[in-house]
Amino acid sequence: MYRPLLLGLITILLSVSATAQQPLDARSLPSPSKQFSRTISDPTGIVPGPGGVGLTWDFRNLRLGAQQIQSYLSLQELPPAVRDSFPSAQVGIRIDTTLSLYATVGKYFRLIGVVTPNTQLTVTTDPYDTRPTEIVYSGRLIDAHKAVIRVGGGSGPTINRFGQTAVEYDGFGTLILPKATYSNVARITTTGTTMDTLVVGAVTTVVRRATRRTTYQVFNSDTSLLEIEESTTSTSRNGQQVGQPVTQRSVIYYGWESTTGVDEDGSKYLVVSPNPSNGSVVNINGFDGEVASIGVFDITGSRIDGASWSRYGSGLRISLPNLGTGSYVVTLERGDGSVRVMPITVLR
Repeated sequence: MYRPLLLGLITILLSVSATAQQPLDARSLPSPSKQFSRTISDPTGIVPGPGGVGLTWDFRNLRLGAQQIQSYLSLQELPPAVRDSFPSAQVGIRIDTTLSLYATVGKYFRLIGVVTPNTQLTVTTDPYDTRPTEIVYSGRLIDAHKAVIRVGGGSGPTINRFGQTAVEYDGFGTLILPKATYSNVARITTTGTTMDTLVVGAVTTVVRRATRRTTYQVFNSDTSLLEIEESTTSTSRNGQQVGQPVTQRSVIYYGWESTTGVDEDGSKYLVVSPNPSNGSVVNINGFDGEVASIGVFDITGSRIDGASWSRYGSGLRISLPNLGTGSYVVTLERGDGSVRVMPITVLR
């Protein structure tokens, strides 16, 4: 059982060690040719909760609904017409019939275009980021964007879009989902406003949309676990409001689960700071299962003796041996034989 696990631990540690304790960086970009399902959940009563370090976000009672397929496409996998329209695209993300195109520009992972069967959005100046590729804990990035939306593949009216997006890395803790619990989770909150203006004859229509999206993402992972979004849209014509503002809420659950009996709380790419381990104690909130064994492994996959555990309330406290600065993995084997994997970084 432990041989495949140890190989996985070495892979995790090698990916973390070179840039341990760095801010979110460019390795959080999605990997081409990856495909997975995401589930639309009932948003009733689901709120993001507070930010901070060492918190537990409990969403075990999510009511799951319809599934969608989300695919990451490399440049070579994009249709030729799309490559011609967006020559700077480096990766595409397809959800059902919507294809979003991205490129890295400086320190940002930027949306440069969106293609649907009826609409093509082309970012013409100041493209905006959808995920920061360099941000420290409590850091905040603000970016403006300006775009042109061509409806009907260019044959319909043109909409001018202006907006601003702010991204903040504002939380680090444990995430409880319906089928798994994840440690070392980074929370990223994105707030944004857009203003779309459409002029047809003597009528000017303006649509304003304010959005707040909270994303939970595992330390060392290039994909999200949970996204909670709320948006409010208002419309005016020639300066007069039309109807009442409309608020919409959505919850997307990615529900990553291991097929090998290992809950891989760390995957490959994202590095976040801070990691709340000081080299002596790791706390796991809300753990009430049976503990079979605890292990600590270094970057070579060698086991380090001396770890122990104790209960506190509804959680588990793991006491670590005296570890030097570097990257390690803590494994927690449950009584049912499944193993929870927790990458940690120690600073001295």
